[in-house]
Amino acid sequence: MKRWNLKIELMSYFCTTDGENAPGLIHDKTALDHGIPYIPAKRIKGCLLEAAKEMADNDEIEQEMLPRIFGRPGQEQGEGIRLGDGYLCRIPGYLLKQETDVEISREEYLAFQKIMEKNSEFSADWLEEIFTRRQTRTALEESQIAEKHSLRTIQVVPAGMVFNCPIEGELEEKEKDILCWCAKGMRHMGLGISRGMGEVHCVLEEIKETKTCEQSREPTEQFPLEAEVSLSYEIELQMPVVLAADAESGSDYIPASTIAGALAGMYIQRHSLGKDAHTDAGFRRIFLRDGVQFGHAFFKKENLEYYPCPRVIALVKEHPEQWLYIMDDVSAEVRRKKISGQIAFPNGKENTIAIASPRKEIHFHHARPENRGIAHPLNDRVKNSEENMGQFFQYTALSKGQTFSGTWIGKWADLRDLIECLKEHQYTLMLGRSRTAEYGRARIHTGDLTVLDHKNKTTRGKQWLLWLVSPLVYRKQDGMYATGFEPLLKDLEEKLECNITSSKEMCDYTVLGGYNSKWRLPAKTYPALAPGSVLCIETDRDITAEEIEQQRWGMLTGKGCGQVKVEPMEHWRKLEQVKEDSLKKCRGGLVETAPKAEQKQNGEKSVLLDVCLEYKEKRCQEEQDKDAALQELEEHDKGNDFLPASSAISVLEHLARTLDAKQKSQIDKILDKEADKIQNEEKKNMIQKFLNPCNGKSNAFITCYLDAAKWRARNRETGLNQEERVNE
Repeated sequence: MKRWNLKIELMSYFCTTDGENAPGLIHDKTALDHGIPYIPAKRIKGCLLEAAKEMADNDEIEQEMLPRIFGRPGQEQGEGIRLGDGYLCRIPGYLLKQETDVEISREEYLAFQKIMEKNSEFSADWLEEIFTRRQTRTALEESQIAEKHSLRTIQVVPAGMVFNCPIEGELEEKEKDILCWCAKGMRHMGLGISRGMGEVHCVLEEIKETKTCEQSREPTEQFPLEAEVSLSYEIELQMPVVLAADAESGSDYIPASTIAGALAGMYIQRHSLGKDAHTDAGFRRIFLRDGVQFGHAFFKKENLEYYPCPRVIALVKEHPEQWLYIMDDVSAEVRRKKISGQIAFPNGKENTIAIASPRKEIHFHHARPENRGIAHPLNDRVKNSEENMGQFFQYTALSKGQTFSGTWIGKWADLRDLIECLKEHQYTLMLGRSRTAEYGRARIHTGDLTVLDHKNKTTRGKQWLLWLVSPLVYRKQDGMYATGFEPLLKDLEEKLECNITSSKEMCDYTVLGGYNSKWRLPAKTYPALAPGSVLCIETDRDITAEEIEQQRWGMLTGKGCGQVKVEPMEHWRKLEQVKEDSLKKCRGGLVETAPKAEQKQNGEKSVLLDVCLEYKEKRCQEEQDKDAALQELEEHDKGNDFLPASSAISVLEHLARTLDAKQKSQIDKILDKEADKIQNEEKKNMIQKFLNPCNGKSNAFITCYLDAAKWRARNRETGLNQEERVNE
């Protein structure tokens, strides 16, 4: 796998809008990550492809080379290059009021992101003030008068910034040369490229291959190859993830089928199976015959794993900090509402449940028409057109930086083979849709590896509340699919070797579907019990929760179905009353009990955040100096003999503003020397008296002092002139 860095230097104002705006203030906002500008990968890939098409139209390159470099839409397997977002790697010194530019490495930028995600008190507004500007424009009528209601304000990124876009792919030497030409031919990006905006200079730099790779914790335990074991894992999203199974609304977890699909691609590549993968015994056993039971990856935050909420609990509508166990008799006067998030039980906290949902974001995109003379998609505004006129579309994605966890169950030989596949790919997964640009990259960490053993567990009991955390599919003897818990009860009795009775149940239903990318057809659908369905059971002997939870029930266990959670019935009765402070509201209206993160974690450093905080301190000090300058002028200017002529003050102000950085440190002495050059003693004394408050003050104090004095003197002179005219 070859890797490159695409350096993008801004030569003019730049705006790559992400569809966001600030009503009443900004009509189009540039793409921002915690207040720091970035360039979305899809914009970069689109501009590179546009440059390649121009060269192909002029017979500089073959048309057949484009799909090999940039891929084809709707492919079964991605080919060509993969791009990441363009992150800020160089800040021009003038933005931070420094003499030298500030270089930002990839590691420092990632450290900044982690700090901003963990510390919500760091507002992104002040970072936008540093790294963005506002530009206004209007449309003119034929009479060269501004058209009504056409004034627009655009948030732009100033010139001088440099962004770095990581690119990787398997390209031949000729294809690599074409990619380099595309980078040189990409001269404009973003909005307003025909109006002086969006000019860029791009350079493609190849990264030399190194054998060092990111490490993850590998299982050190050794088991017999046929031993049935459970492997825990965590997935950290490094990019937003668009889940193909639910691309419109997104999902609160990562489906097991998505993870299994990514691992299947690695397995095929490692064993060079190609299109004949289904004939391989190992592939057939692991991925087609449920040999490894891949579990869903559920949301994890602050060491708490969140699962779909059972239908037996609901929040009190008037008091959302309280909840009800609705299987008991509830007064008809109590109004309740469904819990929309996922729940967890904090360790060591009685009478507490935590409710949270993963963060999601909406990304706006557009596909240009086939006719490249049309600069924007027309959608269905053009009727009866045989050509593709482009379209606007949007993705709902899981935000990056979040963690999801789950387990795989299977034979040690199969799990060991999957771990080797992950190791070859540096424990990196590509999940969901649109994985070649802007989406899909995730980092997987393998955790504890344990043999399935239900002995010596502390929590035992006979009365349990069982609820589904993934769909449950059973087929009855008559071939029909079950719509209740009867097949599960029989399965439980057989595997637990005890008699089980059910008292109450609450069922919800769903239909499992999907898409088979190999056949390019919709997958078979299955009626199923939906997550959150509840069954109250009682056994004739003490059992442990692990005896039920560590097994997958029903059909399609290799695709994540059949996962359940159980809790003792007395646990739910204890939780009927919840402390008022046990549930807290956070941003987005979600309810959670996670404590606030520390302002800065030990050992975490970010050069980007440090220089921004340093600049912020300078700005605060400048504002204080300006306020002090206005107060000083107000105290001294109590008569008409303190201020010199406005023309003399203008000369001093112009001198102060044109000094270089070294001279500004001695601005007060330079102004005194200029005053000494005045021949008229009375005028010299007046100006020296006027400049006395500036001795030892900062440049911000002096420039503000001179500017305010200039306008005050000018207003006073204007008033005197008007009085003289009246007297005449």
